[in-house]
Amino acid sequence: MKLKTLIAAAVLLLPLAANAFEDTVEKVSRSFQLTYPNGQKETVVVEWTAVVNTDYQRHGSASTWRHPVDDRSCSWSSTGTVFRQAYFVSAAGIRAPITDSLRVFKSVQNDARGPRNFVQAAGGYHTTCGDQMNKIQATHAATINSMKGAVQDVVDADAAEAEKNLMALLKPVKIQKFA
Repeated sequence: MKLKTLIAAAVLLLPLAANAFEDTVEKVSRSFQLTYPNGQKETVVVEWTAVVNTDYQRHGSASTWRHPVDDRSCSWSSTGTVFRQAYFVSAAGIRAPITDSLRVFKSVQNDARGPRNFVQAAGGYHTTCGDQMNKIQATHAATINSMKGAVQDVVDADAAEAEKNLMALLKPVKIQKFA
């Protein structure tokens, strides 16, 4: 009975322990029809996706009689990344990722932290992640804003390379872009 209660509590509290959030900012897709030497045709979609991940972590502990200095601090990092992934597309519209077609373009990194040393903590400057949540969310929003339009810039610079990658991986005799 105690084990079931413990498992139920862990399942219910697990989402509360996650110190991260993620947003998909933008997606751009290009479709191709590949023709193979035997005449078979296949549809492939290449998708570039901008994602912003923000994670935060608490450091230190509150003051107690054993630990007289409240040295809590919160650090966070917000990263904007563009991913390129190619997919086979079936006649029914089911997509299957193509192995070895993933490419990652890291665009933006924003970091911040609460008190940086013992002197700041001893001087009474301490923060929890709850205290800093507005700043964490503002950093996340700023990273999202800086990523808007980033996908199109990456697509413009990477489209030819993506097509070369498809030729090298799948070895078709012809690639035709869809509108």
